Amino acid sequence: MKKNNISIKNALSVSPYTWEDSPVANPLRFDTNTLPFPPPGINIFLAEMKNMCPINEYGNPTYKELKQLLSEYEQISTDMITITNSGDEAIDILAKAFLNPGDYFVTTPPTYEMFMIQCIINNGRLREVPLNKSFKVNAKKLIWESKRERTKILFLVNPNNPTGSTIPNQQ
Repeated sequence: MKKNNISIKNALSVSPYTWEDSPVANPLRFDTNTLPFPPPGINIFLAEMKNMCPINEYGNPTYKELKQLLSEYEQISTDMITITNSGDEAIDILAKAFLNPGDYFVTTPPTYEMFMIQCIINNGRLREVPLNKSFKVNAKKLIWESKRERTKILFLVNPNNPTGSTIPNQQ
């Protein structure tokens, strides 16, 4: 029960994610992977989906067939695959699996805020290695932070969100 009280306190301390105010009315937003204009053929696609996809029924929650297809494509075992409803859920699962109270996680701001939000809610403590003015990572500092005591998760985003910067393979 004590861990739940810590989690509730942590959740209350996190500011909710918000978009910046736009200088124009009704801006086109591409940061949520939405299309501002419907693609051609969308009505045909939706009609086919209505007839072929029973959206009023839950699918198999084990995702057995999808895992099998992915395992064959990636040439890995199905027990190495976890299917989540979103990237945010995957981050939450990682935080729950690896962070105990007092453990640390590392991010490279500016980056996706859900790393920080989900990890703090799940009892993690933040260590930041900010990107430089050109939005490049400080590899030496990242390595140093990742080796520090009780560091359990290091989030490297490639390409980074929101900067679009990349981390070269050799780094």
